[in-house]
Amino acid sequence: MPYTLICKPPARSNHKRLLWLLFPVTCLFSLPISAGEIQLASNAQVLALFGQVTSTQTPELIAREDGGTRIEWRGSITNDFYNVRAKGGSLVNPTSDGDFHRLQLAGDLRGITPDNRTTYLQVTGTHTDDMALQSNQNMVNSFQTGHFSDTYQVAFGDVNADFSTLGTRTGIRGLFGATRVGELSVLSFMAGTIAPTWNAVADKDQRSEYLRNAFSAKFETPLSSTTSAYFTAQGFADDPSTLSSANKNLAPVSGRTATAGLNYREGRLALGAEVGISHWSPDGQDDETTHAFIADGSWTEENYTINWGHHDFGTYYTSLSAEAQPGIMETYLAGNWRTSSWLLLQGDLRHSRNKAADSFGSVTAVTTNSATLIENISFGEGWPGLGLALSQSISDGKNEDGSDNRQLGYGTSLSYGDQQWNGSLGFNRSRLRNDGSPAYDGSTDTWSVQLGRSFMDNPANPTWLLSLGLSASLQDQELDSGDSTRTEQLGFTLAASRSGWGTLSAGYNIGWIEPTTGGPDLKNRGYYLEAAHPFKGDKGSVKLYLQNADNASGDKTLENETQTAGIQLELVF
Repeated sequence: MPYTLICKPPARSNHKRLLWLLFPVTCLFSLPISAGEIQLASNAQVLALFGQVTSTQTPELIAREDGGTRIEWRGSITNDFYNVRAKGGSLVNPTSDGDFHRLQLAGDLRGITPDNRTTYLQVTGTHTDDMALQSNQNMVNSFQTGHFSDTYQVAFGDVNADFSTLGTRTGIRGLFGATRVGELSVLSFMAGTIAPTWNAVADKDQRSEYLRNAFSAKFETPLSSTTSAYFTAQGFADDPSTLSSANKNLAPVSGRTATAGLNYREGRLALGAEVGISHWSPDGQDDETTHAFIADGSWTEENYTINWGHHDFGTYYTSLSAEAQPGIMETYLAGNWRTSSWLLLQGDLRHSRNKAADSFGSVTAVTTNSATLIENISFGEGWPGLGLALSQSISDGKNEDGSDNRQLGYGTSLSYGDQQWNGSLGFNRSRLRNDGSPAYDGSTDTWSVQLGRSFMDNPANPTWLLSLGLSASLQDQELDSGDSTRTEQLGFTLAASRSGWGTLSAGYNIGWIEPTTGGPDLKNRGYYLEAAHPFKGDKGSVKLYLQNADNASGDKTLENETQTAGIQLELVF
């Protein structure tokens, strides 16, 4: 029998913005869609997507005798009761003393009809009286509801749109939809608000930045069996009314972007290109219209791959994609080559220019030429699990004032791993010389070592397991001015498990820092201990834990310590 979803807005609410976002969902689920009989996503694909969106377990599909499908879904309730002892004062340790609790809820509800229409709801939230963890007692961590059919899909809540590099590649709190147009073309859209949390959407007191209203759309269509074209349009605008006057440190901005791109793939060759134009409008400043262009390609053979490309972003280019970095122009050639069964080479050549640094001034290199080479060596069947990695890198740059900027680096790492033993030994050296900022010229050497041992009753199917680990690192920084910094770290870990009993884990670490400032040496120390026992039938678990972190010991102005002891109860249904 088909599932029916009925949503009614509440009669009264102070959160008009949140209601405005929620209301379209009730309408979209009932809209008639006219499209070809093409399946957008199978049940397995839908469930895989659901698992990526939230941290909840992917439900299991179970076939029914009448030809329909029912869903087994899971939810969980996790409750922590713990005590915190904090030292050092609020300036160096924001943690509060006292007894606290934290309640976390996760739920997943959905139904699939015999004709493959799927409606779902997922939500996670937290309630706590520990204000060091979150700014509000009640937080909606994630929320998504949606509907899938053979011809369209729609989702509301925490949604992500991966439209293009120059256009939209971001998450948003709002609405996402996609539908087939004709037989092969796809039309997608997204609209909503960019905000750090759902609480910030509903409550002005929870905001430290403007709410950004945004929209985006993409149309993609094939031109041939090997080529497709797409077009995107997006825009955003900061809402000046969403911040109190006390928090308005930055002027609101708005922007619009349009892009067009081509993708080509045939055999071993893949090519892609996109061009974009954006209009950036900051409040109280001149508007800026800027272009961007990217082109990438790759050729793949059985034992090697070559990648190349050129990216050019205008100084004021703006979009809804974090990968579109304003002012960066870059050309690269990279690849990997397995020359034999024991040697894999990886290389990267890159020329880049930071036009933003050129415009606004910076000690960072404006123009940079860099090269990186990595050699991965294996020792064959006689030494399975043993590997050696070597790396070399160089970067030469020019600063805004014409001075030079050079960075050199090389490293080596020897590693081994099998079912019982694992370990590694590594060394890295880096050298920096920047004529624009000579105070930081110098070299840094880093040594690291790690050793692990595992014990078990049956390697093929162990019922109990004990793992021990040791690690150590040493870093020396020597500046040309004569100052130096030395950092040492030691660590120990233990992890044990037994079927039906539960798990036990513990760790201890200690470190020393000799600062360049001439002040006192600092010591950091910490440990943790956790023991968990599962309930019968995979219905949850109970866990006891103890954690301690003692930081900056040796400096009375920076020293702080936090100790936490608690119990956690988890119920799974």
